[in-house]
Amino acid sequence: LAFPVVPPAPTMNEDVSYSFIVEDFAFPNVTINLFEKFKLITSVDKGVLYFDINENNSYDDGEEIGADDEVTRTQIDSGLLIFKPGDDENGSPYTNFQFDWHN
Repeated sequence: LAFPVVPPAPTMNEDVSYSFIVEDFAFPNVTINLFEKFKLITSVDKGVLYFDINENNSYDDGEEIGADDEVTRTQIDSGLLIFKPGDDENGSPYTNFQFDWHN
């Protein structure tokens, strides 16, 4: 039985939002260009994962995403998928979420 090696988690400073890039979701020995979108299996339990729909670099009501939401490669490439940690919170690991790539 073999388990896939997960991509390393991004490192970030406290109280600073992080814009994901496609490579954050890449698994070793898997061609990421084959995938067009992924589905979130679980939500983050700390902070907020959101689409910056209005591109104002700030979390606004209605932008949060979670379990069962789909994220396209185009949205990630456009810098719209952002994680905002809670104020004055930190830890290693701080939070996580599960996803599944598909076409």
